[in-house]
Amino acid sequence: MARRTSASAPEPAKKRKSEELLRIFNLASEQLLEIVLEEPKAASTIKRELQVQLGLPRFRQRLLGEHGPLHDADTVKAPTDLQLVKLDYGPPNQHDTTRLIAAARSQTPTKLEDLLSHPLNPNCVQATLFSTTTPLEAATRGRKLENVKLLLEAKINANTNEDHGLLLRAAQRQDQTAVQLLIAARCHLETRNHTGTTALAAAARKSNVQIVHMLLQARADIEAPNNNRRRPLAVAAWANQPIIVLTLLAARCNPLAAEPRHPDGIPASAAKNIFLSACVQAGKQAMREAFLAGPKPCVDQPHEELQEPV
Repeated sequence: MARRTSASAPEPAKKRKSEELLRIFNLASEQLLEIVLEEPKAASTIKRELQVQLGLPRFRQRLLGEHGPLHDADTVKAPTDLQLVKLDYGPPNQHDTTRLIAAARSQTPTKLEDLLSHPLNPNCVQATLFSTTTPLEAATRGRKLENVKLLLEAKINANTNEDHGLLLRAAQRQDQTAVQLLIAARCHLETRNHTGTTALAAAARKSNVQIVHMLLQARADIEAPNNNRRRPLAVAAWANQPIIVLTLLAARCNPLAAEPRHPDGIPASAAKNIFLSACVQAGKQAMREAFLAGPKPCVDQPHEELQEPV
């Protein structure tokens, strides 16, 4: 943790802290950070702490010790001083892009980690006549979640023109972890596909209520209509997803939001039956969950003695 000293601290405590102190300098010998190391740590762990403190991805860090560059597996002991070298990406080329995309699809995260540590720029694009592919798109489509985490740790841009539909497609696949990671990476919430469907609308027609909750907490637009002017609430209702319907109603979706020449988000003739069905189904689900949970223990309470009326 970062060092915090007190002017009134006793001398033994000051001495102990100085013995546990790790100082980080840049190449101009300017001190960047002080860290208290109570025990030896791997250089990779130090890099992660520096990423949190300085915002520089660990893949673009080189730590120089007394005897030269430190490898990630090397152990750092206090007291010591290290120099931090900030590495820049080299010019992009097709060979490196192909390697990064192949590693992003791989089931071995260390392959991708090694390439990112060169460092290779993760914001690269492989273009063909009919499509474009990026490392992040390859990892999310292949559901390689550890690779997705590595790319996001490398500060990859999740909102490029090539990656604009990643969150939407993850919601369509009901890939809950990928949705969570992409929301944390500030992926655009309102990106639409060719039918005007947003990530929330895509999740609304599925059965994973947790994804809907995550998108609502991220403040996705609950009234965004698709090309047919159906909003997420209507999409969920017509897809017979009663729990999603009640979740969206609890988020204050307007079931009768007006559109020009289309007065009801859900036709009035069908709205009543749909919502009644949703309530019934939700009640059945609650009863089923209570039944599976088993009986709750009863707390014995004293019974009042019955008295005969006077």
